[in-house]
Parts: sequence; C-alpha cells; structure tokens
Amino acid sequence: MKEASMKIEKVIVVEGKNDVLAVKRAVDADVVITSGSGLNPGIFKMLKTLHDERGLIVLTDPDGPGERIRSLIQEQIPTVDHAFIQKSDALVNDDIGVENASIETIRNALKHYLVYSEDQIDIAMSDLIDLNLQGHAHAKAYRQQLCATLKITYCNSKTLLQRLKMLKIDAQQLKTIMEELHEANR
Repeated sequence: MKEASMKIEKVIVVEGKNDVLAVKRAVDADVVITSGSGLNPGIFKMLKTLHDERGLIVLTDPDGPGERIRSLIQEQIPTVDHAFIQKSDALVNDDIGVENASIETIRNALKHYLVYSEDQIDIAMSDLIDLNLQGHAHAKAYRQQLCATLKITYCNSKTLLQRLKMLKIDAQQLKTIMEELHEANR
C-alpha cells in the first residue's frame, strides 16, 4: 500500500532539479527551481507572482550558496516563508544538499516552516549580546546549539535575530531556551 503523501499548498522553492526530485518524493507540492545563485529578474518576477497567488516556502541547501539564495529571495520578497534542513541531515560524502535529505527530514522541515509575521516581537541585538550569542568567545557554539534546537540552519547573529522574530520568540523566551541549553550541557 502506498504511503499517504503530505500535501503542501504553497509553492516550494529549491536550488536544483535533484532537490525537486527529493521534495516530490517526500510531499505532494509544486516546486520551482532557482537554478543556483544566478537569480535573474525573470526568476524574481515569477517568484513574486507565485508568492502573491499561492505563497512560497524557500527550502535551500544548508550551506553558503543556499543561504545566499535564501537571502536574495528574502530581499526581493520580504514576506516569503522559510523551511530549514540541518547540515548534518543533508550531508552525504562531503556533498551538502536538500537532495541528500531523507523523506522524513524534508517533511519535518516543511511541517515546521517559518511564517513571516509583521507582529512586533520584543527582542533586540542587545538581548543576543546579553545571552552570549554575539560578541562572546563561545557565541558561535551557542548559536549552533540554539539553531539546532530551533530546527533552523546555523546563522550569524543578525540573521538569527530575524529568524527569532519569525518564530515569534521574544527576549524572555530566548532566555529560557538558553538556560535550558546551558543546563542540559552541564
């Protein structure tokens, strides 16, 4: 008996054709390809139209080029949604990509995608500094732990602040999460 497929109404944006195949194995969805980081005005126009009509979820590789593509799309379409796969779940023989992720990993990422919100969330860069997520000797390690806990790809503090706002995590919630992480590491 064939496994029931998870249906995604929004259009999923990936980098390449192998990513499309991996996503299509995991979910029933329409998928578009950016064809790498060479995004041109025509692709942005198409993505904006699709976003306005159906909504978009960006699911790029958890590496530098993938984050660059995600960032470029975010600049052009600020209200786009984001799904993330951890690097460790997308790595096969030094090759990092959505195409390497398991069906379960892709489904999980798409179940927990970040939705753009215009709500004002009470969190600022100073909160990240206070919690040693920025400007501290171990800030990178702390951000890595936090990102893994939140199921988002590792990022710098500026991007982390944006993603915390997307997740609607305020300063107090972040403090609690970080205390739990520090407690678990003792």
